[in-house]
Amino acid sequence: MREPLRALIVEDHAATAEAIARVLAREGFTAVATHQGADGGREARGGGYDLLVLDLRLPDLDGVELCRSLRQEGHWVPILMVSGRGSTTDVVRGLEAGADDYLPKPFAVDELRVRVRALARRHHRDGRAPVLAPAPLELDRSTREVVGDDQRVELSPREFELLEVLLDQEGRVCSRAHLLRRVWRREEDGGKLVDVYVGYLRRKLQRVGVEATIETVRGVGYRLTLPSESG
Repeated sequence: MREPLRALIVEDHAATAEAIARVLAREGFTAVATHQGADGGREARGGGYDLLVLDLRLPDLDGVELCRSLRQEGHWVPILMVSGRGSTTDVVRGLEAGADDYLPKPFAVDELRVRVRALARRHHRDGRAPVLAPAPLELDRSTREVVGDDQRVELSPREFELLEVLLDQEGRVCSRAHLLRRVWRREEDGGKLVDVYVGYLRRKLQRVGVEATIETVRGVGYRLTLPSESG
């Protein structure tokens, strides 16, 4: 029997937290809500959550800093950041801190539901076997790790899915629009999101010594290529 999904909501506005909890309940989550960042941090560090809905502006600390500290400590629960501040700068701050998605307030219930479903799909709990990519890469779905040169590094859920899509199209150009649809399940312009996460992937692949190249195809998107076995 599948374990029940658990969500943590860190949102200082009680009515908003309750509204989010109702949507999560319809998506099969049992939700716990806290209204202070420090309390939310303690809960998140305790583990056992499948989703964290995190407000950017909290009364006692910055949600971006909480997100960053969780990632630095190795907590990779999918994080949906919500905020009344929806400028590109705010979005990038949240994503660079390690959030998997960003939803500006006010948001429609259906939009929240779609984002939650997408994040839940990316948080693999279904016991699928590891994916072995062409040499010199190995991807492990169970741990969301990429292995290369006898080293391994953990990817966030969004980074992992982006790498899967690029590998599936290895050697071919993937437009930003295509990556946005496949990874973010969005149709609107979000090229900046794609660019930020490609940057994350490049740095992590370099960290484990993988010679894969994610080439920027100017005005279009990206192409991943792996070295040939003969090379």
